[in-house]
Amino acid sequence: MKPLYYYVVCVLIQIAAFYFSKDKPARTLLIFGVLGVTAMIIGTQTTGMVATYAFLSGGLFCSIMWPCIFTL
Repeated sequence: MKPLYYYVVCVLIQIAAFYFSKDKPARTLLIFGVLGVTAMIIGTQTTGMVATYAFLSGGLFCSIMWPCIFTL
């Protein structure tokens, strides 16, 4: 269970990014798109649990973008 606590950091980054976007769909898409791509790049360039958490975070960042598409 202890390694899962590191994933909490990724969730906190996502919450902070959502508040930073100020509930604007275009800004939310931009921020989470950049964070998703960054997470995927980190996942491909690292190994072990860092890569695993990066790929999980990339999917989590991209899942937030889906509802924003319909509000544009």
